[in-house]
Amino acid sequence: MGTKKSNKLYAAAAALAVTASAVAPGLTADAASKVTVKSITAPKSISHYGGYTFAVKKLSLPKTVKVLLSNKKYENRSVKWGKVSYDKKYIGKYQTISGTVSGTTKKVSIKVKLNNYPVDVVEPKLDPVAVGEKLNLPSTIDVKYKDGKVIARSAKSFNLTAEKTDKAGMMKLSYNYMGKNSSIKGSIAYEVKAAEIMNIVAAEADYELSVSADVKYPAKDAKAELLVYPFKNESAAIVVPAELKDGKFMAKAKDLPVGTHSFAIKVGEVKSEVKEAVVEGAKVLSAEAINGSQIEVKFNKAVDADTIFAADGSLKAGVVTVASLDSIPAGALTATLEGKKLIIKTQNPISKRYDVTIDGVKSSKGAAIAKFVTTINVAADTTAPMIIGTEKIDASRIKVKFSEPVKAFTGTTFKFADGTDAAVTGTIAQGATEAIFTIGSAVEAGKEIKATIIGLQDVAGNIISPNPSSFTFQKGAKDGVAPVVSSLTPMGTTKLEIKFSEELIAAPAVTVDGNEATLVQDATDKTKYVATFTSVSGLKNVVIGAATDLSGQESAAVTKVVNFVADTTAPKLVSSKIVVDATDKKEYLELSYDEEVTVDGTVSVSGTYVKNFITTNVSTSGKTLVLKDDKKTVRVALDSLLLGADAEGGVYNLTLTGSAAGIVKDKATPANSSSKTADVSFTRGKDGVATSEAKATVATYQVVNNDLVRVTFNGAVDGMTATMASNYKIDGIVVEKATLISNAGAENVVELDLKKGSNTFTGLRNVSVEGVKAKGSSVAMDKYMSQQSFNENVAPTVTGAKLIATDTIELTFSEAITDTAGLDFETLVESKTSLGSKSVTVTGATKATITLTPGVTAEQLAKGLSLKALDTLDIKDVKGNKLSVPANIIVTN
Repeated sequence: MGTKKSNKLYAAAAALAVTASAVAPGLTADAASKVTVKSITAPKSISHYGGYTFAVKKLSLPKTVKVLLSNKKYENRSVKWGKVSYDKKYIGKYQTISGTVSGTTKKVSIKVKLNNYPVDVVEPKLDPVAVGEKLNLPSTIDVKYKDGKVIARSAKSFNLTAEKTDKAGMMKLSYNYMGKNSSIKGSIAYEVKAAEIMNIVAAEADYELSVSADVKYPAKDAKAELLVYPFKNESAAIVVPAELKDGKFMAKAKDLPVGTHSFAIKVGEVKSEVKEAVVEGAKVLSAEAINGSQIEVKFNKAVDADTIFAADGSLKAGVVTVASLDSIPAGALTATLEGKKLIIKTQNPISKRYDVTIDGVKSSKGAAIAKFVTTINVAADTTAPMIIGTEKIDASRIKVKFSEPVKAFTGTTFKFADGTDAAVTGTIAQGATEAIFTIGSAVEAGKEIKATIIGLQDVAGNIISPNPSSFTFQKGAKDGVAPVVSSLTPMGTTKLEIKFSEELIAAPAVTVDGNEATLVQDATDKTKYVATFTSVSGLKNVVIGAATDLSGQESAAVTKVVNFVADTTAPKLVSSKIVVDATDKKEYLELSYDEEVTVDGTVSVSGTYVKNFITTNVSTSGKTLVLKDDKKTVRVALDSLLLGADAEGGVYNLTLTGSAAGIVKDKATPANSSSKTADVSFTRGKDGVATSEAKATVATYQVVNNDLVRVTFNGAVDGMTATMASNYKIDGIVVEKATLISNAGAENVVELDLKKGSNTFTGLRNVSVEGVKAKGSSVAMDKYMSQQSFNENVAPTVTGAKLIATDTIELTFSEAITDTAGLDFETLVESKTSLGSKSVTVTGATKATITLTPGVTAEQLAKGLSLKALDTLDIKDVKGNKLSVPANIIVTN
């Protein structure tokens, strides 16, 4: 190390060198100092990742380089490097970057290698997702590199932020993709969608509304519901649980009342638009002949068979009539109900015209169906009946089907191939469209039998085609398993349930304690029979005769010992509830028991009800319970049960006490009585208005004037149907509006506004009224028809107005007119200045004049004259139609 003095001398020398350089710029420091750079040590090459924009640590070249001086000393000199190119052509290659070293003209270089690096993330387009659902993220995300290549990278390497799907809207997932010495940040957009409800389809059948729809993006675990608004009252929604599966919405609302309702679909918190749904009342759609002995009547709703058929299956009197208009009587009628079709069979062949009347039928819901009358035209039946097919019912029975009803026939022959008779029984009944033949048990299985029918006629007398007609069949093989008695269940001391292992061809003979029993096959379980016999008690022999199954396999007669014990178990009350009757709309208390019962006397009532915090005692007696069709339930109307203590909204706690041994008794011999008392609790609602079957009728039909008709009904009418203009028809005239102007007492009046100009001639017209219901009734009126005289109602118009003198305007009309003394027009100048109001003077059939006092001036004429109709205008045509002046009339000169 030098001394302080020598250091000062060194500093002075350096300062002198800088000065010299400033004075003579061409001289370098080396020259000045006589120290030169002999060589430069090149820096090591650099391999860089990350490029420039996305590099975490930017590319940094050495700031100094090591140089060897002429004095053999080394020192670090600053260096200024040239620009590194990030062009993709240098990716993976070395580029030489030249640098300028301070204090020398010598150059230095460094090799720089740019390694491939990511420059962009190809952000995936994510599918929309429902609220609460999980995003469907790809497992890889594409990354674009500087060399143009795109490489799929694991989504896990993008450091994605947590997804949010708790509410609908546009969302983003932030990411930070980390490469080697690089970081690319951004976000991936996605949409969380609220449920989309579309393609809503509604259909109504038998008071049941079926609604379907397509639902996209339902929220996770969203509840699907159908909201039904009775009579479009959205404050009284009926909520019906729905099924939502694989984007399909399905719901059914049952037992809807007749009328116009509305509904909406709700999925989670999303509700569809409200749509209308009409539940039609039950009605007859049509009646038409199928052939020369059958008439098909179609209903739009399921009907109550009990309102059509008597207990023996015959038609009830007056329900169906088929009256010939051409003296060709249909004869006695029979019918079958097939769903919503009533197939009427006539005793005699029918042809030409018949009035078919359906009356007194009710729907399956108890609603009356309006009387239906129509005329059908039946072409004479000249078509021959045919065998249209056969059906093997079982091993021993064959069914043959005919194309139409045929006459009774017993002449079918059955032969084996060798011509010998085959033991087959069965006949064809009158009016039948099919017949069943039974093969005898002795007939060998698999042996072919030929049936021949010769001369069979349809009801109209047409002979079967071809004649003779034949069909072949075989007896099936016995199944090898004889029917056996599965169970014997005593039903008291007079009945026994017998169940077999399979269905039988016919009921076997049965005796109980030597007495013959009567067997009835169960309507639904064909393997079960109920035997009825004289009352027995204790252990008794039950003999069941030989039984044959449907394959012809027979079992031997069997004797069983059965213990008949009198039923000593009393009926047990299983539930009590309040129901609203579909017909009278009243509330009923229903008591249901665990077996069939009969009513045992009347009941008295005791207890209390609470309303508005006040407790009131209840005590009534002599109330009659009515047995329902299920034979297990009895009921009583609450207004009768609570007579004198009937409070809407009251909370009742009551005890019913029977007047006899119990409230009800069972059907055992002897009968067992239920408990004498029953405790019930309920809240009293409000009775509705009973559905009436009364029909509205027209009292008077009055043509008031050319544009107005007044219809008076006998009794109050239903406002909705009474104000439907389409229910009123006048041939050749348009009924524009129907207004109910009074609806009480004898004044039940509807006024009909006739469309002006729709009646172009005067004369007699056919008029009708239909579709109107009496107030509170579910049944439309019978059609009213009459003839009424109407005047044409085409209003006259002004076809021209001309100034024919300074004080006279002449009017020309579209037709002959009349006028009285009232003021008709105001004459205006420039459509605003009045020249006074005037009445016209009729000068001819279609001519009239207006006199102006004083006459018009030239100035007024130049400004223009017009006529304005006054409220007192009384110009009419000869039929009383008032002049139509829709706008001011321009007066020409």
